[in-house]
Amino acid sequence: MPRLPHSHNALIRRLLPLYISAFLQGFVLWYAIEKLFMVHIGFTASGIGLMAAAFSLATLLLETPSGILADRWSRRGVLMLASLALAVSSLICGLTSSIPVYIIGTAFWGMFFAFYSGTYDAIIYDALLEDTGGSHGYKRYYGYVRMLDGTALVSGALIGAFIGSVFSLRAPFLITVPIAILSIATLAFFHEPKLHRAKEADPILQHVRATFSTVIRHKSSAMGTLVVLVLGATLVDTVMEFNQLWLIAIATPVGLFGIATGIVLAAYGLSGLLANRLQLKKPLYVVMLSTLMTISSLVLILAHIVWLIVPAQAVVVVSLLSLGIEYTHRLHDRLPSHLRAGASSAVSSAGRALFILVSLVFGWITQHYSVFVAGWLIFIPLIVICLFLYRTARRPA
Repeated sequence: MPRLPHSHNALIRRLLPLYISAFLQGFVLWYAIEKLFMVHIGFTASGIGLMAAAFSLATLLLETPSGILADRWSRRGVLMLASLALAVSSLICGLTSSIPVYIIGTAFWGMFFAFYSGTYDAIIYDALLEDTGGSHGYKRYYGYVRMLDGTALVSGALIGAFIGSVFSLRAPFLITVPIAILSIATLAFFHEPKLHRAKEADPILQHVRATFSTVIRHKSSAMGTLVVLVLGATLVDTVMEFNQLWLIAIATPVGLFGIATGIVLAAYGLSGLLANRLQLKKPLYVVMLSTLMTISSLVLILAHIVWLIVPAQAVVVVSLLSLGIEYTHRLHDRLPSHLRAGASSAVSSAGRALFILVSLVFGWITQHYSVFVAGWLIFIPLIVICLFLYRTARRPA
C-alpha cells in the first residue's frame, strides 16, 4: 500500500538500531583468514569439511527452536543471544591451537547463525505491518539489512586480512569479540514489533506442530519454493564456507585473501539491491539469469585463475541470495505473525541439514581429488534450481 514520505522516515528511524546491529554482527574480522588459520593449526581439507558439518549440526539443532523462541518470547532478545554466541565463538577460536577446541568454538558460531536465521526478516515484515498496514516495501527494507551486512562483511574482510598479515592470524578473532558485544547494546535501543505476541501463545508442542505444518502444507511452501529456498541456502553455505579452498589450491598470495574474500562477501550487500529488481515471471529473464549462474558454476570446475574464480563465486552467491529474498517474501506473505520466525527458521534448517552431508562430501572430494572436482556439487543442484525457476516463470502461481 502507498506510504507517505514521513511514514518512510519514521520507519527508518525505528529500524536504525536494528540496521546498526546488523552491521556490527556482520563486521567479523576473521572471516577472510579463517581457513588460513585453520590450516596453520593443523586442519586438512577433510578436517575443514568435518568442522563445517559440526558447525552446521549445531545450527540445525538450534535453528528451528530459536525461531520458535523468537516467536514466543522476543526476536530482539534472540538477536542479542546471537551476538553473545558470536563473541564466545571468536574468543574460543582465537585463543586455541587445538583442533577439537576450535570445532567447539565453531559450534558457538553455529549457534550465532541459528539465532540469526529467520529473525531479521520476521522483524522487518512485522514492523512494516505495524507501521504501514501492509508488506509493500519488504524487499526494500530487508534489502537494507543485507546491504549493511554485506558492507560490514567486506569491510571486515579487508581490515581483518590486513590485521592478520601485520600482527597475527589470532588478532582478528580477538578484536571481533568487543564488536559483537557492542551489537547487544545497539539492540537494546530497538523498539520491537509486538504482532507476534498479539495472539495468546499456544502450548509449546502445539506451537511446534503448527510451525512445521505451516511449512509443509501451506500453499506458499509449494515444491518450487522449497526447492529454491533449501537448495539455494545449501549452495550459498557451500560457496561461502569453502571459497578459500579454491584460493589455497591455486596458491593465492596471502595479501589477496582479503580482497578476494571481500568480493565474495559483497554479494550479501548486492543481493539486497538486486532482489527488488528480479523479474521472475519473464521466461527470457529467467533464462538469462540461469545461464549466468550456470556459466559461473562451470568456472569453479574448469578455471584456475583467481580473477575468474572469485567473480564466479560472487555471481553464484549474489544470485541465490537475491532469489532467497524474493522467495522468503512469498513465504511470509501467507504466514501468521506468531509462526513467522519459526517457519522461516524451519525452512532454513532443511537447507542446513542438507549442507551437513554436502560439507562432508565436499571436504572428502577436495582432500582426495581437488576442490575443482568438488565444484560439481555446486553445478548439479544449481541446474535443478534453474529448472524450477523456468517452470515457475512459464506457469506463475
